[in-house]
Amino acid sequence: MSRPYSQLYMRELGATPLAISARSSTSVTTLALARMIGGYVADVYGRKEVVWKATMVAAFQYLVYALAPSWEMLLLGSLALFYQPALRSLLADLTRFESRGRTYALVKFSASLLSALSPSVAAWLISTHGLVGPMRAIYAASFMAGIVAGIIWCRFIEETLGVRNKVNFLFLDSYREALRFVKNRLMSLLTMELLIAASRSLAILIPYYSVYYLGVSEANWGYAWTIGLVAGLIVSIPSGYLVDRVGRGASLVLSPILQGAGVLPLLLALQTRGGILPVLLPTLFSSIGNSMYFVAMPTMRANLVP
Repeated sequence: MSRPYSQLYMRELGATPLAISARSSTSVTTLALARMIGGYVADVYGRKEVVWKATMVAAFQYLVYALAPSWEMLLLGSLALFYQPALRSLLADLTRFESRGRTYALVKFSASLLSALSPSVAAWLISTHGLVGPMRAIYAASFMAGIVAGIIWCRFIEETLGVRNKVNFLFLDSYREALRFVKNRLMSLLTMELLIAASRSLAILIPYYSVYYLGVSEANWGYAWTIGLVAGLIVSIPSGYLVDRVGRGASLVLSPILQGAGVLPLLLALQTRGGILPVLLPTLFSSIGNSMYFVAMPTMRANLVP
């Protein structure tokens, strides 16, 4: 619910476009370091412990966002996401090779089903009550949802890492082994992920550009996100079938093409008086491309990494 408006919230708290970009760079860097720690901890202590404890810790970042007096406070939080490698490993451990595409698609479909309409709710709240107050309330609600999610993880998921499979190496030794594996088996996959990450980073200010340059209203920006999420939701199930029956390659090729095509209408768009049209096609293409990518790429990773 908060994601479409996070940059607008930062602006209201005093951030410039340069500050927003710097915050994004800082978050990506700290998240990369956090994932290194999280991956090692998940292999040593198991997936479940990392996932449920870190989920509850990560929930507190939303409390910080809700109470932040200035944009600098929003720099906190990315380190709390070190549970991501454990969560991905857990899902890979629980899925069968021949049905991983459909399993990942169902997981994405279920998560998207709950969140598809949330940007419209946020748009209505913001159009009715302004930006800052509703965003603080949304972040507070996200904090409570994170605590509940952590409790659910703790109660209902099972550890998938057997005692014999746990890593006994020191941190640096374990990553030397992982680096050799990546060099020998995963260089093409790593190159693809780096290129996609680089292209996304170049488009980091699209929300700011859409609202403050093109003139799309805050409400219409949220409605455009909703339309895009619904489109991605519809595409996710056939994407899983395509991955399992045809292979991962088609989705991984088509996904960046769609996302790149989504940027072109923004480059050609004229300033508007609040209308939704300049951002409708970009959000549609981007969401459909993301849906295909986040079904195919995790499946590919899970198949290649033992």
